[in-house]
Amino acid sequence: MHNPIRDILTWLVILIIGPIVGMVFLIFQCRGMIKIEGYWKTFRDILRGNVVIISNHPTMRDPLIYVGMWWWACILFPRRFLVWNLPGTNYFDDMLSKLTRGIWTKFPQWIYPIIHCIPVDRTGENHKEVIKKANQVVMNGRTLIIFGETRRTGSRDRNDPDAEIVFIYNPDASRQMQPFSAAVIKTTAKKNARFIVAWIDYSNWRNDPGFGLKAWWKGKHQITISFGKSYHPDTNLSLAKLLLNTQQQVLSA
Repeated sequence: MHNPIRDILTWLVILIIGPIVGMVFLIFQCRGMIKIEGYWKTFRDILRGNVVIISNHPTMRDPLIYVGMWWWACILFPRRFLVWNLPGTNYFDDMLSKLTRGIWTKFPQWIYPIIHCIPVDRTGENHKEVIKKANQVVMNGRTLIIFGETRRTGSRDRNDPDAEIVFIYNPDASRQMQPFSAAVIKTTAKKNARFIVAWIDYSNWRNDPGFGLKAWWKGKHQITISFGKSYHPDTNLSLAKLLLNTQQQVLSA
C-alpha cells in the first residue's frame, strides 16, 4: 500500500485543503460551536500509530471534522493523522454527479488512495478486499476510522435516554452498527491495532434535523466530540457479541 508518489500527492492535497478546513474549524471552535474532549490524549495515541477510531456518524460533515481538528498534524504527519476512511462507493459518485450535473457519474478509482479512502460496496461485493486493505492500513502504522453505522444517522446527547435508539436499537436495523463493521474491527484487532472510541453530540438535533450549516452558524449550536480511552477488543468474541461490546464502548466514550 506504500507508494512514495501517492504519498506526495496526498501531502499536496492536504497542503491545499488542510489550511482551509482547519481555518473554518478554528473559527467555529473559537465561536464555541465545537468542543473536543480528550484531544491531546488521542493525539498522542495517533502519533504512536496503528490506531482504529470507531465513531458514530450523525452528519455529512463528520469526516471533515476529524480532518479539521488535526489539519496541522496532517501536514506534519500525513501518514498518521490523515485518517483512512471507508465510504460507500456511491458517496463520491453521487457527489461528482451533482457537481458536474450528470456529465461524470463515476468517481476516478485512482483518487481514492490519495485521499485515504477505501470504497465499500454496500452490497458486500468487495468486502473481502476492503478488509484486506483495512488490515494493511493498520499494519503500516496508519490510522483507520470506522463509522460503524455505515450511513448518517442523526445524533442525540448521550444523556438523552433515546440516544441508544438512534445508535443501536432502531427497529428496522438501519441505524445499528453493521456486521461488516464488526468484521473489520475483529481482523484489525488481530493485527494488534489499538482502538479509540468517539461520540459526536449534536445538541440541536431535534430543531435542525438537516444539520444545515447556516442554522448551525446562526444558532451557535455546539457540537461536542468526545474521545474515550484506548482499548483492545476481545477477538475471541463472536461477531454479534463484539458488535454489542463496541456499541457500548462508543456510547460510553
